[in-house]
Amino acid sequence: MTVGRMIGISGRSVIRSRVNSVIFILILAVYTCAVDISFGSLSILQNQQQALSRLLINLELLVEVAEGENAAKETNETYLDRLSALPYVAMAYDAAEDLSVEGKDREKFAPREVVLTAAPEEFVPKAVEGSGISKGDSQVALVPDRVEYTSGFMQRHVWKGGDLIGQTLTLQVGEETYRCRIVGTYDNRESTTQIYIPLQDLQKLQPRKNGDGYYRFGVVAEEQKWVAAVEEEIDALSSEGFSVQLRDTSGQGELRSIASMTLVYQIAVTVLSMVAFFLVFALIAAKLSSQRKQTALMKVFGYRNAHLFFLNWMETGIVALAGFVIGEAVSLLLFHQFVFSFLSTQFRASSVGEIAVPLFSMRQVETFLCLFGIVLVSNLFLALKTRKIYPVSILKDR
Repeated sequence: MTVGRMIGISGRSVIRSRVNSVIFILILAVYTCAVDISFGSLSILQNQQQALSRLLINLELLVEVAEGENAAKETNETYLDRLSALPYVAMAYDAAEDLSVEGKDREKFAPREVVLTAAPEEFVPKAVEGSGISKGDSQVALVPDRVEYTSGFMQRHVWKGGDLIGQTLTLQVGEETYRCRIVGTYDNRESTTQIYIPLQDLQKLQPRKNGDGYYRFGVVAEEQKWVAAVEEEIDALSSEGFSVQLRDTSGQGELRSIASMTLVYQIAVTVLSMVAFFLVFALIAAKLSSQRKQTALMKVFGYRNAHLFFLNWMETGIVALAGFVIGEAVSLLLFHQFVFSFLSTQFRASSVGEIAVPLFSMRQVETFLCLFGIVLVSNLFLALKTRKIYPVSILKDR
């Protein structure tokens, strides 16, 4: 028997069993839609989690060393060498705290109070306009692309940083005046007034030791998963005056939230797959049970168990393909109109912002494999029942 003929027989069987086929298609379409949306959401969450894990706020520990008998014997560079040599540490550097300053050029930077901040070059935000801050730069600045602020009687204003590229900004830092040339802007999703300047510039504006007699260092872990291990290594040096804490804990809440949402979607995919398997199994079993006489007659006319398995698989495969196409069409509409919009809203104000998801991606392949895996496994189980259909006993009873 040729493959073409068997496909024709399977197609006619689908048409004859219209009610059963429609129910089958609807079940698989709903499953496809739900699983595809779940896989798409998981993709967004995993990308967001990876992006957050690479941010400085989730990798950095603030280490303080108390000045005492031990501290007096070591230099600032010695402490840096010791911290850099710890396991899982990517780098250690002189920490510089953010400085709140006032801008003298009110006509340039409308929000009067701004915050000077800095980070190692690889962790400075990418410039969306102009250029960024490179190693060795001095007295340059990366400003927000836009800042929303209010003045007077709740008057709302929007300040655009791109208009100032190339200009010099004058800031009052305590008793000193700091001038820097604006070279670019960064994506300011949280509408902060942070201005990035070179790390060495911010270090020069502050003493190496704070007023309480502490040295401060930033220690960056190689990966987010090693932060706790690095913290334990530094805690072991507490007898020498070392103390450690996360420099910024805001990113940890985002990571925990994403981890919880990821678990929910993973459970959803698992439960949906189990429900779909049992429904498909039940439908195929009911169909085979109602066609026992037909199956017996086909065996009499020379159809082997392998032929019958292929015919059943082709029939459910045709129905599954129809369910997949319908489910995918609905999923693309719902996912991009509702789910993607919802998740984008959740992460728009985060440190990494939105993550684009292509219309077609591996999630469709994953959904397709799950769907046809369920159909194939169901048919394999039920093929055992087909083997036990003996024409003589079935036709004799009829």
